[in-house]
Amino acid sequence: MEGEERTLVEIKNPKEFEAWAEKKPAEVALAVATRAALRVLPIAWTAHRGDYIDLISDLILPIFRATSAAWTAAEYPAHSTAASAWQVANNAATFAAHAAADVADDADAAAEAASAAFTAAGAPTDAVAAAAEAAAAFVLDAAFWSAISIDATSMDEGTMASITTGSPLWPEGQPDDLGSLWRDLKTTLQAAGQDWDVWTTWYDRRLGGRFRSDARELAYARIEDALWDKGPAAVNAEIKRRSKRRRRPRPDAKPTTEPAPPAAPLPPASPATRFIVQQGVVDVVSPSAWAGREAQFSAYHARARTIALGLADRLGSTDAAPEVAGSVSALLDVLGESATDVQPDQLRLASRTIIAKARAYAHPSAQWELSAESVSSMLELADLLVDLQAFAIPELEKHERAIRALDLTDAMAVEAKETLDLISGAIAAAPEIVSDRVLVAFNASSTASANAADKAVQLTIEGDRILLAENVALALARYLASPADQDSTPLPLAIVRGDFESEEHSDVQPHKQPDANRKSRAKAAARKVPSEDFVGRIIARLDKKGPDAIADALLSAVTSTIKHSPKSIPGLAALFYANFIGSQVLLATGGAFSLTLAWIAYELWKRKK
Repeated sequence: MEGEERTLVEIKNPKEFEAWAEKKPAEVALAVATRAALRVLPIAWTAHRGDYIDLISDLILPIFRATSAAWTAAEYPAHSTAASAWQVANNAATFAAHAAADVADDADAAAEAASAAFTAAGAPTDAVAAAAEAAAAFVLDAAFWSAISIDATSMDEGTMASITTGSPLWPEGQPDDLGSLWRDLKTTLQAAGQDWDVWTTWYDRRLGGRFRSDARELAYARIEDALWDKGPAAVNAEIKRRSKRRRRPRPDAKPTTEPAPPAAPLPPASPATRFIVQQGVVDVVSPSAWAGREAQFSAYHARARTIALGLADRLGSTDAAPEVAGSVSALLDVLGESATDVQPDQLRLASRTIIAKARAYAHPSAQWELSAESVSSMLELADLLVDLQAFAIPELEKHERAIRALDLTDAMAVEAKETLDLISGAIAAAPEIVSDRVLVAFNASSTASANAADKAVQLTIEGDRILLAENVALALARYLASPADQDSTPLPLAIVRGDFESEEHSDVQPHKQPDANRKSRAKAAARKVPSEDFVGRIIARLDKKGPDAIADALLSAVTSTIKHSPKSIPGLAALFYANFIGSQVLLATGGAFSLTLAWIAYELWKRKK
């Protein structure tokens, strides 16, 4: 097949949207309608007739209120705030009714944009139709329906509605006319004072698909009705107060004498596969996502595994599409023989490329390298993978939100890939101290990264890999910070857990041994990797940092540990520190990873002093 063309759902008018949406869960229609209303929001500004003060108070603020309520309901479907989104939107619409009526005669497009905002939460089909009318007034029909179609395609490919909600509003770029309107409105709001920057920032983040902490995003939906009645100055000031970023504690970067322990305890694990060190081996913590649904999940799992095995056999007899063969092999490793051992995030990671490639092969213009039977199997497998992930929606929503919070760009993903490939190689080179399940997790993630279908998939896969690496580093840090006689007991102590949420370590059990075929593949991959190569390359990265960037004592402890005991838990921890401390991209992704690395360096120094 030439190229990796994506198969788009084609929606070109409100009737086609209604026909598509009526077969979907309510949250899907809500996500599309909310994004449609947000796209045409700047058009409401065309209602101004010179005197804008009343307009921004009586119409623009209620539109922001309604769209933020709908966005919250779509982005946080399980949150208590979401349940009141329709009521909030209703209140906003009532509050703005007279302003919208005044607008209707002179600016129909503005009235339609307002209507889209006020109906998104309760009548998604009406909202999309109104938004389409607003877009048509600016001859933006093609761009508007293309964006709707891309959203629909994304969710048909298995992306959860809440994740689509938070993605960039215009996947192909905001039309120039709307961009100009937004800049005019933004300039006017900022000139008006009254802390309107809370809303201009909020909308800019919706445009770019950028994400802040849950507390800051939810601040917009937690304002009481009585306060909204007091107008924009009161509302905006309260949002600003509630959404102020709390400064994260930072470990001491350059101690002047002996290194001091980091100022904060180790953070909780990321919402991805968790790891534990027991008896000198890094292992995987069993998932709990399938509890209570084992029978149903196992039935889908068995069918997916059967199809994947058959597809792997057919692909093994031909040289065509080796990237598909590699992706299917990695998926089989992740699926394993036991359904209840499947990690939700690894399932999603291994599924991404297969689903994207299945859709591409199914496109009418695709030139196949595979047989019709293989393509048919790929499509059935892709549908089953979507069904399997549906059993773990809460876990996967947290996982996808964590990936989005990384806020990776294309350039950051390229640098992250280089760093993650290096640490994956180091893990593969040390099978003596990592379990086969750990080898499977990192091999599958490396395969997915190498075979990513497009840039969007690549971004999410590198995000997947960062979360995996964070959790391995956390397990290593907990091991180092625990008394030596606790090597075989569940970890960690209160000092390394702090006051964060419990992770139920008393119930933690390492994974059972994987099946023989998967085990042999993992070992074979490990044997191909010379450990000295990765150790040398990682030490070279560390040497580049020098004493100006890292305290001499810490640098000495890390380097000494790598050189003298690379195939030990302290040695692997030192490799993690040396590799990731050299990547500004990964350190920029948040304070949790930086804090974990600081603990690793400190504990290694304690062992060497």
